Amino acid sequence: MKRKILTLALLTAVFALLLCVGAAAYNAMPGQLIVNGTDILKAENNTVICGEGTAVYDSSTQTLTLTNATITVNYDPNYSSYCQSGIGVGSNLNLGLNIVLVGENQIITNNNLSNGIYVDSGNSGLKISGTGSLSITCNDGQCGIFSASNGGDIIIDGVKLDIRSEGNKGIGIQSMSGAVTLRNGADVSCICGKASIYGSSVTIENSNAAAYSTVINANSVYSFNDINITGSTVDCSSSGISIQSAHGNIAVSGSSVKAVSTASSALQTEYSVSSDFVPTSISITDGSTVTLNSCGIFSCAETCNLRVDGSSLTVVSDTDASAILAWYEIIFNDSTVKVYTSSSWVSIYCENGPVSITNSEVLSESNGYYAIYSWQDAVTITDSIVTALSNTPDWGAINAGDWVYIDGSWLVTDNGLQNGGTLSNSVLFEDGTGKAYGDAVLPGDVTLPEDYVLVLREDENLTIPEGVTLTNYGTIQLFGGRFINNGTYVDYGKTVDENGDIVNVIEGSGELPNYWFVTVKYGSGAADKVYNVVKGKAFTLPDAPGNSGYIFLGWRCGDVTYKAGEAVDITSDTTFTAVWGN
Repeated sequence: MKRKILTLALLTAVFALLLCVGAAAYNAMPGQLIVNGTDILKAENNTVICGEGTAVYDSSTQTLTLTNATITVNYDPNYSSYCQSGIGVGSNLNLGLNIVLVGENQIITNNNLSNGIYVDSGNSGLKISGTGSLSITCNDGQCGIFSASNGGDIIIDGVKLDIRSEGNKGIGIQSMSGAVTLRNGADVSCICGKASIYGSSVTIENSNAAAYSTVINANSVYSFNDINITGSTVDCSSSGISIQSAHGNIAVSGSSVKAVSTASSALQTEYSVSSDFVPTSISITDGSTVTLNSCGIFSCAETCNLRVDGSSLTVVSDTDASAILAWYEIIFNDSTVKVYTSSSWVSIYCENGPVSITNSEVLSESNGYYAIYSWQDAVTITDSIVTALSNTPDWGAINAGDWVYIDGSWLVTDNGLQNGGTLSNSVLFEDGTGKAYGDAVLPGDVTLPEDYVLVLREDENLTIPEGVTLTNYGTIQLFGGRFINNGTYVDYGKTVDENGDIVNVIEGSGELPNYWFVTVKYGSGAADKVYNVVKGKAFTLPDAPGNSGYIFLGWRCGDVTYKAGEAVDITSDTTFTAVWGN
C-alpha cells in the first residue's frame, strides 16, 4: 500500500513537471524570467510588449521596467500555478529583481492557479519601486505577489500598489521565508480572501497600508516573527486575527493603526519559539493612535506583555474573553486608554504579573466583572485619572491578587476596590460618593459628574494645581477639609460648607471663570459673608438677620433695597448691605 501511494505521488509530481515544461508560453522553470508569457531573457532587446505598454529588462542591474504595461494570464486548466504567473522568476537564478514602475501598470490573472508575481526558490528577493503604480487582480487566483521558500524578501518602496485576490486562496503579499517591507511612502491596498500581508517578518515604515481579508479565520497582517509599524497608517479588518505575530513582537511607533476582527482577536502575539522562553510583547509608543475592535472568542488584544507609552489606545470588544489580556505585564504610561467590553469578563486583565498605570487617563468598563484586574500580582495607579466600571454589585471595579496601590490619582468607580487597597493623596469615588485620602492634588483635567458628591473632611484636602482644570457638575462639600484652587475651577454645580451654604470656601489664587462673588454685609457685628454664585443663576438673599434694638428693613444694593429671601439676578460681583431702623 505504501509503495502504491509513493508511486502515485511520484507520477503526480512528474505530471505537474511535464505540464510546466510543455507550456512554453507560461514556463517559469529554472533559468527563465517570464513576463506576460515570454522569457524576457531571450526576447529581442530583452523587451516584451504588454498591452499598450512594455516591459524592458536590464541584466546588468537586474531591473525590470514596466511602462504602462498590461500583463494578462488567461484561464488554462492545463498549467500548474508555478508555470503561469504574470511575472515569474524561475528557480536558482540568484536574482534580486527590481521592478521599476513607470505610469499605470496592471497584472490580471484569470486562472485560479495563478499568481500576479512569483519568485521561485534560489533567488535573493524582489523590490518594487519607481514613480508609477501597479494594480494586480487575481480572479479567483492565489497571491498577488509571492516569494517561495528561499525566494527572498519582498520590498514595496514608495509606490502605489493595489491588489485584489478575493478567492478562498487569495493572498495579497506573501514571502514564505523572507521579510515583507513597505517603506518610503508606499501606498498599499490589499483586499484578499486569506492573509493580505504575510511574511517571516513584516515592516511598515512611513507608508500607508489597507489590508482587508474576507475568508473565515483569515489574517490581515501575519508574521512568523516581528511586526514593526513606524510612522505609518494601517487600516485592516478580517474574520481571523487581524494583526498577528506568531512568535515575535508587535511594535507600533508614531503610527495610526485601526484593526477590526469580526470573529477573533484584533491584535495578538503568541509565545516565542526560542529554546529559552522569551515573552513576546506589544508596544504602542511615540504618539501612536491605535483603535481595536473585535467580536469573537479570544481577547481583542492578547500578548505576553503590553506597553502603551505616550500614545492612545481604544479597545471595543464583544468577545467572550477579556478585552485586553496580557500574561505577564501591562504598562500604561503617559497615555490615554479607553477599553469597553460588552461581555461579563474582565476588561483589562493580567494573568501572572502587574498592571501599572502612570501619568495616564484610563477608562475601563466591563459588563459584569472587574474593570481592571491582576490575578496574581498588584495593580498600581500613580498620578493618573482612572474611571473603572464593573456594572454589577457583585464585583468591585478594581482588584488584585496582591494589592491595589493608588497614589496621587483621581478614581471614579461604581463599586470601589474589591479587596481594599492603599490610597495616598488621591480621590476615590464609589457609586457617586467620593472622598480624599490625604492631600490630593489633581493629576490632570477632571470632571465631577452630575449627582456626584465629593466630601472633604478634616485632614482630607484637594488642590487644583496650576495648569489644571476641575469642572464640577455635582457637589463639593467641606466638612473641615480644604479646597485649594491654584489652577481653574469651573463650577456648574455646588460648592458648599458643612451646612450646605454656598459660601466661598475656596482657597488659592487660581481662576474661577464661572463665578460672580456676592458679599453680604450685616452691619450688626456679625462677620461679612462671601458667596460664590454660578454665572447665569440668581442669588437668594439671606433671611432677615437679628440685631438687638433694631428693625431689619432689607438688603440694599446701590439705590435698590430688596426683601429678605428675594431672588436677585447677578451680572457682576455684587455687595448687599443690611439696612437697619431703630
